Amino acid sequence: MVRNHIDIPKYFFAGSVYLLALSIPITIVAAQIGAALLILAGVALLVSGRKSERLPLLMTVWVLIFLVLIILSSLFSSNPPEAFPQLKKSWVMLCLFPLLAFSGEYSRKTTIELFILGTTLASVLALFRYFTGAVDRAAPFSGGYTTLALFEAAALPLALWKYSQYRNSSKKWLYLVFGIMMVLGLIFTKTRGGWVAAFVGVMIMGLSLNRKRAMIGLLLSLVLLLAIPKVRGIVLERFKTEKKGGVTSGRLLLYAAATDPLSRLPLLGYGPGSFGRLVSPAVLEQIGDRNIKSWHSTPLEILMESGPLSLIAFLVAALIPVRQAWRDRKKIPGQKQFRTAVLGSLTAIYLAGLTTNLLRDFLIFSLLIFLWSFSLLSYNNDSGELKAAI
Repeated sequence: MVRNHIDIPKYFFAGSVYLLALSIPITIVAAQIGAALLILAGVALLVSGRKSERLPLLMTVWVLIFLVLIILSSLFSSNPPEAFPQLKKSWVMLCLFPLLAFSGEYSRKTTIELFILGTTLASVLALFRYFTGAVDRAAPFSGGYTTLALFEAAALPLALWKYSQYRNSSKKWLYLVFGIMMVLGLIFTKTRGGWVAAFVGVMIMGLSLNRKRAMIGLLLSLVLLLAIPKVRGIVLERFKTEKKGGVTSGRLLLYAAATDPLSRLPLLGYGPGSFGRLVSPAVLEQIGDRNIKSWHSTPLEILMESGPLSLIAFLVAALIPVRQAWRDRKKIPGQKQFRTAVLGSLTAIYLAGLTTNLLRDFLIFSLLIFLWSFSLLSYNNDSGELKAAI
């Protein structure tokens, strides 16, 4: 009698990927466990001699350069201990390498579906907390309302792609419900950057599927949403100008406050966590929020904390997946819509990153790594599985 061999390392690795994909929109503790297990499982596969895919050279080089510069800017900071919180987040970038090297050991279809499911569950939880009065803006227990808005903006183009793939199946209704829950969650986060990012990401995907239906659907959705008094009230309130910080919620004041420290910026920046040393209490008083702890802009945050070289490294690394997704829309037969969905998600998250810091928490950092991996999947490993999923 022959017993079936159970590939424990493969299941361990795949399970770690799935845990991370499901948990990053919901809970930071499970996400950290999933990320640590993913790296350990990747090392185990490497040591065991498991066949791996060749890592994309340019992406690997620039990500490693960025990580090294983050570490150096922390070590040479005038206050190294305050940089430690950023280091506790940055290590998740290492997950990109096993995700790409061992992409044949897990299912991208399952990973994306779990990510969409996790974002939907986080949205439902946030809506429950909002309507029961537990929070003023829809947010789950981990990450806060801005984090949730970024996840929803990134997940909606992928959910629209999944809906289009199942348009002749009853599963389309499942993804329709997922989409509605995420849209409602996004609205009640009251996050304008998330609204704009989601709009752009969904339109990129929608226009690729069907231009006419996308425009009609958009107009109908806006009319229906604005017809609801509570939603209309939230939109009007978020764009009020007669409040401290103005319509930008103090971002213009922050950016103006950055001009002086920028004029004497060290090569490695002022170090992660240096915001509190560089912005005066008077500026925070003008903004109307003394609890602000970042520059509310990913490029500016990286520049101020880790210097111009770090910003260049990050921008190059961030643009490589965009270029890859754009090229693969035409290069890979039958993969145009999937690659467009990834492009929509990346565009949404980058757009939001102009007015918030994508690297400010572990969850968003993990989201960024997954989106990069979706874009950089190799042709051989990716095409067959996604065709099977369709």
